[in-house]
Amino acid sequence: MARRVRCEKISFMLFRAACATFALASGSLYAQSNPFERPPAEVDQALRARVSKFYQAHVDGKFRLADEVVHEDSKEQFFASPKKRIYGFEIRVIVYEENYTRAKVSTLMDMDWQMMQDRVRVKAPILTLWKLDKGEWWMYLLKRDENAETPFGRISRAVAEEAASTPAKTPYQVAEEQNRAALAKLVTVDRETIELSRRTKWSGEVVVSNRMPTSAEIAVSDPQVLGLLVKAEGTVIEPNSAVRVRFEFFPKKAAAPADPVEVKIMVPQLETVIPVKVAVKKS
Repeated sequence: MARRVRCEKISFMLFRAACATFALASGSLYAQSNPFERPPAEVDQALRARVSKFYQAHVDGKFRLADEVVHEDSKEQFFASPKKRIYGFEIRVIVYEENYTRAKVSTLMDMDWQMMQDRVRVKAPILTLWKLDKGEWWMYLLKRDENAETPFGRISRAVAEEAASTPAKTPYQVAEEQNRAALAKLVTVDRETIELSRRTKWSGEVVVSNRMPTSAEIAVSDPQVLGLLVKAEGTVIEPNSAVRVRFEFFPKKAAAPADPVEVKIMVPQLETVIPVKVAVKKS
């Protein structure tokens, strides 16, 4: 069943953390003099207007309007890329470079993603690259003979060429997968295996940490094993916080399972499933 995942707004105090996520999503950040320096108001307003036009076209499903803000050098690549209609967007982080003539924009997109058997509605951070040319801001992609950079992040030339040789997967899609993988590393567990004692209540626990600048929602699967109770102390993890998932086995209700049991900790927001192996001691 699709679930609506809500992310909280990033405050200015979380701006540095947002830039860290931005770096992981894109693969790297180019050098800049001071990413926290306030840009000229007219420059910032002009860029935000062009970014808004680009994403509003994705909301409306009018991709020809999005093409109007794509740089001439990138139009063929953009035309060949898959397009996704979205529900809404919010510009989160802008990192200016090269004396305010280049920018990386991280935008939170309200969109559908396929997760396992379900279509999940998520708010996902997506990266686009922009440059100032002839007085206007343009979204652009790097050419194939360079390291490929797409609206979903930066990928190496080798990865881009491999993707291009596989008809079922474009460089745009490969970059999206890399972006997801990088973000998935920001929600982690302190252990992937745990052994329970039959004698101690709440005899085992796993700590799930969230290093994203936004809250993360988790869901824990029920292993359907008689006598085994799995309980998360919370389903929403605040930024730079953690929650515990506790495990208890009741030996009076059932015999200990012969093999380790897999419990899935799911993060729909990132399309991530973290497996945890749970074993119960025989004595």
